[in-house]
Amino acid sequence: MTRTAAFPRPAQGASENPFVKPSLLSARTITGDEVCNMREETLGDILDVMLETSEGKIRYVVLTSGGFLGMGDRLFAIARTALKYDSEHQ
Repeated sequence: MTRTAAFPRPAQGASENPFVKPSLLSARTITGDEVCNMREETLGDILDVMLETSEGKIRYVVLTSGGFLGMGDRLFAIARTALKYDSEHQ
């Protein structure tokens, strides 16, 4: 499980080197990932990724928090730009 998730931008001058972290992630890959704030406090887990169909861009992720076994969960919309991929806590 990943500690923090986001959608990284490709690094400038990125090569085809297989040891370079990929610049794309599938929605399936990050669904269920734990999201933490900068103090490493758990905020919740990614439930879904929302796309704007007219532009084909990711607008926000749905974060689920609280509850037990899907009951009583609270849902939050988190802007894609508010997330950062944390490669240290994979």
